[in-house]
Amino acid sequence: MKYFVATFLYIVYFSVAVGFDNSTDYEKAAILTRLGISHLFNFEFDKANHFFNDVIKNFPDHPQSYISKSAPPLWKFLLSKSPNDYYEASKLIDKAIQVAEKYAEKNKNDPHALTNLGVAYGSRVFLNLRNENYLSMIFDLKKSYNALNDAVKINPEYYDAYLGLGIYHYSIGSLPKALKWVVSLLGFEGNIEKGLKEIELVAEKGNWLKVEAEFYLTQFYPWHTGEFDNAKNIINKLLFQYPDNQIFLYTRGVFNLNQNNVDSAMNDFFRIKNQKSYPIPRLYEFTLFRLGECNFKLGKYNIAIDYYKEFIKTYSEQIYITQALLNLGIALEFTKRREEALQYYQQAANSKSKYGDDLYALELSKKFFKNRIGELDSLLIVARNFNKSGNYSAAISVYNSLLKKDNLSDEQKQEIFFKYGECCYDAKMYKEAEINFREVIKLNNDKNNWMIPWSKFYLGQIYHKAENKPESIKYFENVLNYSNYLNERWLRYRVERILKSLK
Repeated sequence: MKYFVATFLYIVYFSVAVGFDNSTDYEKAAILTRLGISHLFNFEFDKANHFFNDVIKNFPDHPQSYISKSAPPLWKFLLSKSPNDYYEASKLIDKAIQVAEKYAEKNKNDPHALTNLGVAYGSRVFLNLRNENYLSMIFDLKKSYNALNDAVKINPEYYDAYLGLGIYHYSIGSLPKALKWVVSLLGFEGNIEKGLKEIELVAEKGNWLKVEAEFYLTQFYPWHTGEFDNAKNIINKLLFQYPDNQIFLYTRGVFNLNQNNVDSAMNDFFRIKNQKSYPIPRLYEFTLFRLGECNFKLGKYNIAIDYYKEFIKTYSEQIYITQALLNLGIALEFTKRREEALQYYQQAANSKSKYGDDLYALELSKKFFKNRIGELDSLLIVARNFNKSGNYSAAISVYNSLLKKDNLSDEQKQEIFFKYGECCYDAKMYKEAEINFREVIKLNNDKNNWMIPWSKFYLGQIYHKAENKPESIKYFENVLNYSNYLNERWLRYRVERILKSLK
């Protein structure tokens, strides 16, 4: 999910309407644009463009439909990095900026004109960011930020303008300290809490950008709090309005996976796969990966193999690929096809992954390439699949049987206790989870060094849920003493947010 979020976190906002003036001349344009946006949100891009083109023809000086029309190629480029998509998005965004500049010049004290300008430049910010044109990105970011800031100075109750500011404040506030300091020298403010409140304000009181603000909250809430319930309630509401939106469907599917609701996740991903068209091809590829993941967790290895193979056939990015190759190899080995599995283990072991889950998959791939999956590893995989598909009793039964085995090394015991603890935590069996995580900490092992800070994080969460503030703070603070482990950035971020709320 991390890559998907990092890519889509910014894009929906820079694709929709931000308002019209109240003159009679633009009433028709406003109606047509809203209709176009409704089709855009429901992934009916051709129908949306019909309305946008009508507005452009009859109201060529108004920038909104130019901005909205640029959304689909921008979305495609942000996921595919295709030169053709870049050319198409760049051409439309440049035109939108040109029109927005003229419109804002004529309406200098109009907050919605300035917000249009901020949105238009914001589209090019993320186009340049994805294309690694960092100098151009900074230049456009300054223009976007200033235009939105001017809009709220003119009218503090023009709520739609706060969405762009909120995204910038939150995103800049989430940067590592060293990078945050550099960005602050350029005049950009980073403040996570402020940014989140600004987005919530738009979700509550916004006009044109209410839907986008709600979507951003579905992306920020899990990252900010580690919980999915609030985000899932919002995405359910959005899907009620726009049932064919493949971004919303994919998002809910990932939420269901993270809550171990694999059957519900599969329903969401199948709804994407069964649609007549896939306007964003890379999103379809992600859906294949997720369907492979769902079937792998359910132990349906032959079906998982088919989805993983289809995914890797056309997919060209690094993120997710190591996990897919590893699971494909495991599924093949579990179905007695080790010779075929070896080629995928080797590809995974040679990948250039930089993210925690992929790095862990890389190490396992190296291990399984050298040696067949043994009984212990096989049962650990099966038990974790039981856990991640919500079959907690079956998972616990496997973990208990593993702990009864003779001649387990400390490293093996530590891995069993950690995964047992995760399972109990997911099952809300917090006392049993606490016992297992304490065992992990006792068995301090260099090879599993990442399990110690993560176990302490879970203990902090358990005490937090039990409203034992002193013990909770103690464990969370201790997590910050560790470095250079899997998914460190995410864990440090979460712990710092929790500690700030507790003190």
